[in-house]
Amino acid sequence: MLDKAKEMLNQILHALQDEILEEIPIVGLEPSCVAVFRDELCNLIPNDENAKRLKANVFTLAEFLEKKTSGFELPKLEGSAIVHSHCHHKAIMKTEADESVLKKMGLDVRFLSSFNIRALTQDKMQTHLYQPLLTQNKS
Repeated sequence: MLDKAKEMLNQILHALQDEILEEIPIVGLEPSCVAVFRDELCNLIPNDENAKRLKANVFTLAEFLEKKTSGFELPKLEGSAIVHSHCHHKAIMKTEADESVLKKMGLDVRFLSSFNIRALTQDKMQTHLYQPLLTQNKS
């Protein structure tokens, strides 16, 4: 399995060789794909300079907006936002850039933890599933 992963990553390095050498940023919208380049690529191919260059030039959209754009004005919004981040996003890329972008847009932001999700889900299940069943059984 790891041999197949190395083979596929080497194909990507070859296909993107010109862009990697030019250090053109790559914006990944799927966190687990960004995580492959940021975390796993150099572990599987540790001595490849292009792998190191690619790792340094792969960004989430929020990271790209934070680090690579100047003079770009984000649209202004008012209100609150609850953000549920992808597990790879939280573990590998972190969410500071996302929080910063959302706050610059004017949003009051709260990131859910896995604990918040479980508690929220359990509470909603109890309220929406169990309570009506309990009420029906009492009649």
